[in-house]
Amino acid sequence: MHKSIVLFVAMSLTPEIVIAQLPDDSPRMSPLVRVVAQVEPAVVALFIPDPDDNRRFSSGSGTILHPDGYAITNNHVVKGETGLAVLRGKAVRFKVVGRSPEKDLAIIKLRDHQGHLPIVPLGHSHDVLNGETVAVVGNPGGRGTIVTAGIISAKGTHLTSPSALWASQTETKWRDDFIQYDAATNRGNSGGALINMDGELIGVVAALIPGEQNSSFAIPIDRVRRLLERIVEPELIHQRSVGIGLNPLADSALVTSVTSGSPADKAGVHTFDVLQSVDGRPLSNAADWLWTLDACLSGGDAISVVVRRGEQILPIEITPSKSGVVRAAEVPAETELNAGLSFEFFDGEFSVLPDFAQLAQSRKGSVESLDLKAIQGDTEDNFAVKLKGFMKVDDPGLYRVSLNSDDGSRLVFHGDVLINNDGNHPPMTLSRLVRVAAGLHPIEIEYFESSGENVLELKLERLDATKNGVAVPVSVSFMH
Repeated sequence: MHKSIVLFVAMSLTPEIVIAQLPDDSPRMSPLVRVVAQVEPAVVALFIPDPDDNRRFSSGSGTILHPDGYAITNNHVVKGETGLAVLRGKAVRFKVVGRSPEKDLAIIKLRDHQGHLPIVPLGHSHDVLNGETVAVVGNPGGRGTIVTAGIISAKGTHLTSPSALWASQTETKWRDDFIQYDAATNRGNSGGALINMDGELIGVVAALIPGEQNSSFAIPIDRVRRLLERIVEPELIHQRSVGIGLNPLADSALVTSVTSGSPADKAGVHTFDVLQSVDGRPLSNAADWLWTLDACLSGGDAISVVVRRGEQILPIEITPSKSGVVRAAEVPAETELNAGLSFEFFDGEFSVLPDFAQLAQSRKGSVESLDLKAIQGDTEDNFAVKLKGFMKVDDPGLYRVSLNSDDGSRLVFHGDVLINNDGNHPPMTLSRLVRVAAGLHPIEIEYFESSGENVLELKLERLDATKNGVAVPVSVSFMH
């Protein structure tokens, strides 16, 4: 839903819109007008250069979530790592901070701007109402910030469901749902804001159905909240550890976990503390913690945190520790190993991944690659597989590991669940970032197939070795 256009420098000289000054009791100052005036300055028009033609740009939209310039958009809008954002009538550069390709989300950070920026506060999507008024703010056609309005048409639409009749007879909890709305949406609106009448961001504009009128879809903000930590990963990116986990849905920076022995634990942070500020920056929620942590960990200093514990306000100093890479396993020489993975095959009807320890295997064997057809043989449906071995990594670095399956799957990495893609669903990908040393890394892959397509794929991309700003795919090989 982004749009390709030819853009000239004059585009950055678009004058700022002047809002008429009206009395507060003017009938023109409707709730919608008030909300638009509040959020419009915090939605930016994005332009991403074509690597083959620096005069050609694709366009999309972004919503500023933090005064330091962190903004959210769609992954499909920002295919490279950099671009331009039109902010207050001027073009500023941005850089991609993190992304979730499979969930079509990306976080960018605006650069070269002056002072703190206006933001759109995060709302909630679990309580949206069919029929409630919403506004869509974005950059359709690359023309700059444009506002449309409408209503919520449906609050839980599954784009992968063929029909309501089918959905009534199928478990859909494993599928992502979307907010459907009828406000006018066009190419270039992707990544823009779906706003309620409290002036809160309740969805990220993501898709439309070209053959239908007024059928557009936004990613619910509650899903965005849950995914943000996996998108940004500040401790992993900066290789410095703090050890605090927050409730992503709370309207405060509520601590829900403190890793035992971590810098936060040693400094005296407790579960159920509320983080008030970090290095003088106020925190409103878990997202603010992520943006602030990303900025703080890029330096080498201790972090000054103020927490609320009951009625007490406590200053706490945390010194982040250096976090290393996941070391390769100590295994026999590769000459003593075989290429591929060993597997156990189980016949049976499954709707979720089973407890394999409680099952009797039908057969076992090995495959030289993750070749599901070779494993299943003539069995099309109703089976499960458990594979074991080592994933070979030739070069140390930061990687995105992606697991795609139909139906459910799970990846265990060095004994811990790294990706849980369970459930009866169509082909669906989940991914995680890992920073690993070169060598062999122990993995287990669990998979079941109920009916329909048979899909099981594991992919690697190296994020610290890019081409034209795009992560480089890496061939995956296994040993057992």
